[in-house]
Amino acid sequence: MGTHASRLSVDGDEVPPYVPRDIDDELDRRLREAALDPNGGMVLATGASTAGKTRAMLAALARTLPNRRIVHPPENTNLKLLPNWLKEKSENASDGWVVWMDDLERYLGPSGMDPSWISELGSARAIVAATIRTKNLEALRPARTDGPQTNAIGFQILKTTTPITIPDKWSPEERERAFASGDERLIEASTQNTFGISVYLAAGPQLQTDWEAGPNLGHPRGYALVSAAVNLASTGLSSAVTRQQLEDAHVEYLPKPPPLPEDSEDAWAWATSERCGVAGLLVPADAQGNQWRAFDYLTAANPPSEHAWLTSLNYANRQDRFTIAATAFSRGNFSYAEMALRPLAESGDPDAMFNLGGLAREVGRRKEAEQWLRKSSEAGHTIAMINLGHMLEQAGHIAEAESWYRPPAEIGITMAMSNLGNLLRMNNRTDEGESWLRPAAEAGDAIAMYNLGVLLESKGQPEETEYWYRKSAEAGDTDAMYNLGVILETNGHIEEAIKWYQKPAEAGNSNAMNNLGANLLNTGQSDKAEHWLRKGVEAGHTMAMNNLGKLMNLKGKAAEAEQLWRESINSGDNTMENSLGILLAKSGRLKEAEEYWTRAAKSGRTDAMNNLGSLYSHAGDINRAERWFRKSAEAGSAPAMRNLAKLLRKTGRKEEAASWIVKHRQH
Repeated sequence: MGTHASRLSVDGDEVPPYVPRDIDDELDRRLREAALDPNGGMVLATGASTAGKTRAMLAALARTLPNRRIVHPPENTNLKLLPNWLKEKSENASDGWVVWMDDLERYLGPSGMDPSWISELGSARAIVAATIRTKNLEALRPARTDGPQTNAIGFQILKTTTPITIPDKWSPEERERAFASGDERLIEASTQNTFGISVYLAAGPQLQTDWEAGPNLGHPRGYALVSAAVNLASTGLSSAVTRQQLEDAHVEYLPKPPPLPEDSEDAWAWATSERCGVAGLLVPADAQGNQWRAFDYLTAANPPSEHAWLTSLNYANRQDRFTIAATAFSRGNFSYAEMALRPLAESGDPDAMFNLGGLAREVGRRKEAEQWLRKSSEAGHTIAMINLGHMLEQAGHIAEAESWYRPPAEIGITMAMSNLGNLLRMNNRTDEGESWLRPAAEAGDAIAMYNLGVLLESKGQPEETEYWYRKSAEAGDTDAMYNLGVILETNGHIEEAIKWYQKPAEAGNSNAMNNLGANLLNTGQSDKAEHWLRKGVEAGHTMAMNNLGKLMNLKGKAAEAEQLWRESINSGDNTMENSLGILLAKSGRLKEAEEYWTRAAKSGRTDAMNNLGSLYSHAGDINRAERWFRKSAEAGSAPAMRNLAKLLRKTGRKEEAASWIVKHRQH
């Protein structure tokens, strides 16, 4: 099933008892949810090599779905046929199926796995339980853009689920459970703190040390054979390789200057011999021992060389070329990604044309990107249609973008429905936009949820707006988190607003930084407030400058407050002109205070008008004082009404002064 062998116990037991992991409840919950969903689902565990992903997933399946039949498809098979096969064999699985995919990257490429395939499995009463190493997940999963959704190089199915991370470092509670198991291997592993328990049991560090020490122990050729396998795997070559292929490739990895290498048979025996009762440095990938892989814990110190990339491409089958391209793309080696894809694209492969279009777009070759995406779309590639639609939308070709979004939207692809709905919304076709956004949102698309919230907010439907922002926020969309925070703050739910502002602030949203800082300040958390307001200032947010200036002024740091407010004003935000005038007046710089109060007064600030009136009154300029008090009072300022009444009384106009006193009391 893909679990690593473990060190033998003193009694010769191969498998130690399972130690409950802290993540077990989450695994159980996600498996149950997938099993109950008529559209099925994929539960994906990720983590480092030998973190315990496979064992934890198998234990969770045994707990939650013990009566389901497990089907383990071979690599390099056409998985598109699997849903129908499972339906035909349904009498053999009355409680349903689990499709087991350990090391999921070995099944990717154009094997038929896409988001619709998951739903097809669901109709066959099957779910997918899979594992993938973190570094492979990051290399192969395409990133989601902020606007309409697209894919570059990578595999769309990896975006259909939120992976569950299995930590390689065990928590203190997990170590206590391991120690209490009574198994001497687990007891020994739990008392060392250098490695995770699963890593220690699988002897990963020992095998890494043995490999690296090979040249010094008289095995330079064995070391080179293993190095060839490790480096080929690091390029994304997911297929196993033959002994002959490793022997052809290994010369590049002989130490320089090379010590006298051992003969080929000794080298092969050293590389494949079992260590610690667990595994060799090279492990067989088939029962006959014709195909080999490096033990997957082994890691090369340096990135793949040109020789490794070219050798991988030479050995690669069609599926390998896609994983090599995705790996090269994630490493920024765009030329190797192109070398992997171009032969397939030029032979008419729709998947390769799609990926080559994404690559060309990423490196700025927009015209070429459009050409490849158009060819792939015309060949029926639905995700290419979405990407082509996005490119056309960005270029302002709205009608053509709509024409490419529609076909995948009409067959229920949520990404297309989301993009089409949002395009229609932004082009004032609100009702039609809602008709596409709503089903995409109800299908769980976080961006569709967010855009539906925006649409409903524009229609004045606050309750449903908040509902969809909250759903999107709970699904991880940081824009929705920010908008939900604004709604909650407006409605007086400050503590909850602070909670939702946190993640978008951490993700770099300067509006969220400012709002988070301001609300923390208003709730008496000045140190945390200062942290986030400073982050906002660093991002150039003028309101953050204003609010941090207020905080610095409260702390008696007038010079810093002045600097922040001047920077904000010079950036075009006049909010703090009156406050800066007050700060300047307190330090005796009345001329400068007058300048800023005048600017604020001319922009309609009644408090600045009143301050100008007070400035001129103290200076004995009664006419100008009265003019500014009167303008402020007539605009509704209660302090100005009082000050105007005082001035009128002093100048003998008692009747008018009394009328302003009445207005002040009524205000």
